[in-house]
Amino acid sequence: SSRGDLDGAFQDYTAAIEHHPGAAQGYYGRALVRQDRGDVDGALEDFTSTIGADPNYHQAYGNRGLLRAERGDGHQLPAG
Repeated sequence: SSRGDLDGAFQDYTAAIEHHPGAAQGYYGRALVRQDRGDVDGALEDFTSTIGADPNYHQAYGNRGLLRAERGDGHQLPAG
């Protein structure tokens, strides 16, 4: 794929989360992969998990907000 190995990246980030469930970077990276794949719900979940692991991870708030705005259906996830 010209966009890289999204499946491999997804597997690596998932493994990182399994080994270090409190590490925000794993959730954030997987959220970006999910977003690239078009999995908006999964990306929103992972951005929320990123924020839960590190409330100061500002990029996660920004990306989550953009996805919510793009979706535009008023759907809200529980606050992270």
